[in-house]
Amino acid sequence: MTGTMTTQSSIYLSRQLNVTARKLGEQEIMTLIKKAESLLDKQKSKNRPVKNNPYAITVLESDDGSSFRIFIGNTPKVFQRYEMRKMVKLCYKSCSSSKAVQKLTIWLKNNRPDFFLDHRLGNSWDTALHNLYKFLINNYTVQ
Repeated sequence: MTGTMTTQSSIYLSRQLNVTARKLGEQEIMTLIKKAESLLDKQKSKNRPVKNNPYAITVLESDDGSSFRIFIGNTPKVFQRYEMRKMVKLCYKSCSSSKAVQKLTIWLKNNRPDFFLDHRLGNSWDTALHNLYKFLINNYTVQ
């Protein structure tokens, strides 16, 4: 549920959450925190401007920096920090954009085949992955 809350309902819900959390173990509380972060990510992605270009790239980082939501057009895919670092390194290590796209394609097929299933771009993957390459190079660096 999104939207505004009255101060009274906010206080009531905060108290209820606090009472419930005291009854849970550490693992269960960590699960609740991760779920809350996921809900916030979804809320952010719903509020982002919609792009008409099916190959446009947008990346949203989670509040704690542990994951990234990559949008190709309006379709999101979540990547963990280590996966983003790997993709950025592949791009920087490549001698050309076409080599980088080739390496990204191989890496994604081997490590994240769900990426291709979710986006359903048919034969237009070169355009989408080239845009992803440009986005990664222009917005991230190798550490």
